[in-house]
Amino acid sequence: MAPVSTLSGALWTKLGNWTVILYPWINGESSLTGMTNAQWKEVGSIFRRIHQVGLPASGGSSSLRKERFDLTEYTQWIRTFEAQHLQEHNSASASQRALRSSWKMHQPTIHTAVTTLEKLAEMLRSRTLPFVICHADLHARNLIRDPSGHVLVIDWDEVMLAPKERDFIFLRKPHAEAFFQGYANAEIDWSLLTYYLWERVVQDLIYLAHNVCVRDDWAEETRAQVAQTFHESLGPEGSNLRAASEASAYLASLSSPFPLQPPFLSRGGGD
Repeated sequence: MAPVSTLSGALWTKLGNWTVILYPWINGESSLTGMTNAQWKEVGSIFRRIHQVGLPASGGSSSLRKERFDLTEYTQWIRTFEAQHLQEHNSASASQRALRSSWKMHQPTIHTAVTTLEKLAEMLRSRTLPFVICHADLHARNLIRDPSGHVLVIDWDEVMLAPKERDFIFLRKPHAEAFFQGYANAEIDWSLLTYYLWERVVQDLIYLAHNVCVRDDWAEETRAQVAQTFHESLGPEGSNLRAASEASAYLASLSSPFPLQPPFLSRGGGD
């Protein structure tokens, strides 16, 4: 979805200290369900075109974030959190105690996620990889279906230069097959996709723990719900954790990172 141009033809303008972008209002549906295979195929075609956009030779892409496979921020946050929040605190709320208990229960899984991510990052930093423009937050809530049934991609504030696999992490069957039909059956580098799946697991647990134990502007009821989400995300029902674990197992079985038949993206497996 393109922004509305300003009177001077620019894509954004300044309003005090803010940079303002105006997007048109679309009276459509955006949800985790309801997308048809035809619409997922359309999304695949959209992202193939996005990933084929050439970068300006003049260096106009220098303002975009670039994938560096740098985990320093994640590992420091987790190390600090475990040092400061896993001990008993008399002032802790019920939601904070619940999240602390859940973190301790799932600590081996959390450390496995970080260790796996570190090993993959070290390997990927040693490779020369093709970078494209990535949306970097492609999930169903960022896809709006307009009244005619066409799909528009919204929420472009995470755009970055990265391998194309960065935009594949939310794809699950049965819709992944339709997406890749639209994308023209892209060759997937499973080293990269596995890295991004584990990164999402780590990002989610940091985000959820921060909202419960660090920020203080949420109601206790809301924080309790987030603590429950944290617990579920690291359990058997955690779809992102399951996808990352399956990808790791699949990658370990390969002699090449470019298989013909992916696991959870194709028919015949978990959700």
